[in-house]
Amino acid sequence: MVMVKNKKTYTYGNVAYNIEVDNKNKEKTVQAPKTNNKKKTKAKLKIMSYITALFMLSFLSLCRFATIIRITNNIHKIKNEIKQVQKANEDLMVSMAKYNNIKYIESTAVAKYGMVVPSNESVVYLDVKPLTALAEKEVKTDKLSFVKRLLGLIY
Repeated sequence: MVMVKNKKTYTYGNVAYNIEVDNKNKEKTVQAPKTNNKKKTKAKLKIMSYITALFMLSFLSLCRFATIIRITNNIHKIKNEIKQVQKANEDLMVSMAKYNNIKYIESTAVAKYGMVVPSNESVVYLDVKPLTALAEKEVKTDKLSFVKRLLGLIY
């Protein structure tokens, strides 16, 4: 029974509404000029170039400061090393002053090495003149040998 009542209102086929497409909006989007887009890209490129230049300048500045800090650190290390070497040098000078004392040297020579203090009787005097005469003879032979060499080159 329910089916019989609905039989009259049942339709076969498509019951959708026939809607016309609005072509006016499509025509406007197609006809719009794109010259404004070129100006926008140029402006964006200009801004990006400024940002890149600013980044490069800040990076170079950072590198310069890092180099300055590294050099300053090296200078401080070298100054500390110089101070340590100067302190060690002063310590060595103090220890050398102990050994420079004549009395210390004499006492060490007598006690450790068994040396004896010389007396006036054990002193021997030597004549040194023959040694100087030998030196003069050697100089004369050098002059003669020079003359002989010179004559040897000529003849």
